[in-house]
Amino acid sequence: WAGEALERIFRSHALNREAKQFRKDRYLLRAAGENLSPEESTELGRLRRTHEQIGRGYELKEGLRGLFRDVEPDQAKTYLDGWISEASDSQLPAFTQLARRITKHYDGILNAVELGLSNSRLEGINGKIRLINARGYGHHSAESLASMIHLNLGGIRLELPTAT
Repeated sequence: WAGEALERIFRSHALNREAKQFRKDRYLLRAAGENLSPEESTELGRLRRTHEQIGRGYELKEGLRGLFRDVEPDQAKTYLDGWISEASDSQLPAFTQLARRITKHYDGILNAVELGLSNSRLEGINGKIRLINARGYGHHSAESLASMIHLNLGGIRLELPTAT
């Protein structure tokens, strides 16, 4: 969500950039700071200094990432409250709207941080099921699809007689 908010700010300021520079700058804003090369970090710093609103949006995005990366679970509530306050006061409409959205989902976000819950495994399984269905060009029945799902994801290992 924070990435989407930053993207809206970036797009509103990047209308007159050439396509190659637009893609490069957008990559820098999307990437995690720790994964950037020194040259890319320098370029990101230039972008943030040149466009104050983009720089502020980037700080807010990274601040929200910090909730899931750096904050101890027992300090998550205080950290999230501070972030919501910062985002609300930022005078960036995209992040003010995001602060309201996060407030609506406040309990779920805190539970995810405090309990370490995630739906990533479920999303991964759903992606595999979609791939199984697409590979089969659709299945003639739900039973056929269920059988393929069990075969592919059920932990069954078949040894072919030709395998050595």
